[in-house]
Amino acid sequence: MTLADYRANNGTPMAAYNSVFESVKHFNKNVNPAINVPTLIFIDQQDELISYGGLKRLVKNEQLDQWKFHHVQKGKTGVKEKMRHLIIDEPSVGKDMWQEMRIAIINHLLCF
Repeated sequence: MTLADYRANNGTPMAAYNSVFESVKHFNKNVNPAINVPTLIFIDQQDELISYGGLKRLVKNEQLDQWKFHHVQKGKTGVKEKMRHLIIDEPSVGKDMWQEMRIAIINHLLCF
């Protein structure tokens, strides 16, 4: 369940879910060293949809040493929802965390 302000529709069509499942299957079949490019991953360690431990194992097992994690924790000024998966803007994470994320993005991009 997401906040009404972030929803484009009242429900999610099965085609959207199927598309996600197909994308994951395709990714798992095609993971290889070519995807080891500088990547910045924002994730809450308690994300309801993405396994933080599973993602860390993938990075380790596939030797994706250019993938860097930036831990996100919702601040006190963020939306009151308990969802930890929703990380898209300042209201969803809070002003301080959003500023931290912006700095991380700028630093990541300046490395190129």
